Amino acid sequence: MFQKIRSLLSDSVIYGLGGFISRGINFMLLPLLTNSMAPSEFGKLGVIQTFIGIAEVFFMCGMRQAIMRYRVKDETSRDAAFTAGVAWIVAASIFWFFVLKLSAGFLLGVMGLDAPGAYGYMLAILVFDALTVAPYTLLQSDKRPLSFIIMKIVHVTIHFSTCFYLIYLRHNTTVVSVLQANTLASCLVVGVFIPLYAKNLRRSAPGSLMKRMIGFGLPYIPNVVFVIIIDLIDRILVNRMLGAEQVGLYSAAAKLGVIMFLVVYAFQTAWTPFFLTHMKDESGARMFSRVFTYYVFVTTLVFLTVGLFYREIAGLGFRNFTLVGAKYAAGLPVIPVLLLAYLFCGIYSNFIVGIYAREKTRYIPLITCAGAIINVGCNLFAIPRFGIMGAAIVTLISYMAMAAILYPISMKLYFIPYEWRRIATLALLTALVYVPALVLGSTLVRIIGVAAFVPLLYAVRFFDKEEIAKAKAFLTRR
Repeated sequence: MFQKIRSLLSDSVIYGLGGFISRGINFMLLPLLTNSMAPSEFGKLGVIQTFIGIAEVFFMCGMRQAIMRYRVKDETSRDAAFTAGVAWIVAASIFWFFVLKLSAGFLLGVMGLDAPGAYGYMLAILVFDALTVAPYTLLQSDKRPLSFIIMKIVHVTIHFSTCFYLIYLRHNTTVVSVLQANTLASCLVVGVFIPLYAKNLRRSAPGSLMKRMIGFGLPYIPNVVFVIIIDLIDRILVNRMLGAEQVGLYSAAAKLGVIMFLVVYAFQTAWTPFFLTHMKDESGARMFSRVFTYYVFVTTLVFLTVGLFYREIAGLGFRNFTLVGAKYAAGLPVIPVLLLAYLFCGIYSNFIVGIYAREKTRYIPLITCAGAIINVGCNLFAIPRFGIMGAAIVTLISYMAMAAILYPISMKLYFIPYEWRRIATLALLTALVYVPALVLGSTLVRIIGVAAFVPLLYAVRFFDKEEIAKAKAFLTRR
């Protein structure tokens, strides 16, 4: 079991390292933008990214999940699944491009967005990004994490370099400059993927396979839309209720939560092909239970570290050029709440095994719809009263609710004996470390709290003998 978990960890580390490098390069945009742009202009970018996030789901039509599922589970349909997925993505992209083009005035009004020249670049980004979905999914399903992350790094490097040129050197500090850089990067990545397309595309794909993939993938459209609503719709609501400046403060704080996002993203990227491969193993359920425990352990450690030192992290830099511009400091207190929201997003991903095992994807949009309804309804109440902190708390509540709804459904489909006593120990010790350190506020107390977390777990016998032996062997290995 440990050997298989090590394989998951290895892939997660590679995806995480790649994600860290690519997101790290992209993360460098945060100081560039927040030290150059006014919060109101940065807020417009947050609204635009929300629109792109929702619209791209329709351009992709659930084919990321369908290609992954049919390439991993059915060896005989690997190239056919890729071909069918590409055909469906191209058809959907053409259709939705013209729908959005004709609806420009209405959609800009709904978003409350005043950014002349931005809409055309938004549509171009949607088309180019849709054309990268199938190649990225092929690399992921074939367990080629190195190639996957290299392409991600290429994309963000081009994006960052172009932004640096336009914003820092040319002093074009508008949201259009960011979109121009993104468009160029996405276009060039599509060009790099042309050889992969040529190698794996076939003249046609079986009609029966296409129907199965569409049937599998379509339920993910409302599902992913609802997830994006939970994660991003608060930007549009904050913009409508409080203005673009507050969106800018909130978006900057959310960008700083990328550290937790990277951990969750690395896990999610490696997790799906891992459990699809091993869910029929005799020890699969017990192994998945252990993976969940380790996930909670790692993410609680990240939460404590970032959640107690986010102000110091935001202030890193030189002279007056800091990681997060000083004019965005008012939004930083939402970071710990958003870190927990990302953590529960990963917990939701852990509970998804039963849905895949029995192909009961019809449950997914129902669950995420419930989360989206909770999110929008609570935001309408919370944002006018509590501002961006209310939006952050509602995001956390939404992911907690989704995980709570999914758990009993998935357990009926594929029972996993989760180690709830160990999870409760992690939760209790996290609270015992975080709350006093937060209340006292002393830097020394916070350092001691984070440093003592793992020894405290050892003291209460959280780790079993096999885990301790493995850890000692790893630490003493030369």
